[in-house]
Amino acid sequence: MNTHHHQAPPRHLDYAGGRLNFAGRGRAPGAYAYLDTRTNVAVEVFALTITSTGSLFSLGDVVDNTALRSVKLDAASFGQQTILHIGQHVLVAGIENAINGPRARSAWLFPAPKPTPAPLPKPRSNTNGTRLTGRIATVANAATFGFIEIDGLHTNIFVHAGALTGGARLVAGDRVSFAIGKNDRGPAAVAVRPL
Repeated sequence: MNTHHHQAPPRHLDYAGGRLNFAGRGRAPGAYAYLDTRTNVAVEVFALTITSTGSLFSLGDVVDNTALRSVKLDAASFGQQTILHIGQHVLVAGIENAINGPRARSAWLFPAPKPTPAPLPKPRSNTNGTRLTGRIATVANAATFGFIEIDGLHTNIFVHAGALTGGARLVAGDRVSFAIGKNDRGPAAVAVRPL
């Protein structure tokens, strides 16, 4: 589902050593018009919803535009390594047709309102208690860790690749069951099993 995010776009965006100023709605569906203050050229900026994410790049669909699907975002799009979550909104510009599909040359984080997270269940001293289910929402650092979005709680929990059983790997979007444990930084998923 790809619906409008109903959040006002930022008035200014840093862009290629200059600045873009918001000018209104763009011509293409899902686009905003910005004016490049260095060149006085209009730039179309699209609202995009992240649909999948991994350690090297993420994919997203442009909001309200069925023609722009699976736009690729990587560290070069943001100018730095950025961890994205499935369902997160970002703004993109300079969409080019690459060999493997559309790619955004520039991107900015665009936080959308999220439901208030529920508190995590209390850590358990063993993994034989109640198991929870969720979806691996984010994978980072060469798939050595990530975060699981817990079903029904609108919150994420840390997971280390070593917590997966049976040789499973961290793959964004995979469904898993797990118990709540604790590491040196707080609650963490333990005894993680693919579903």
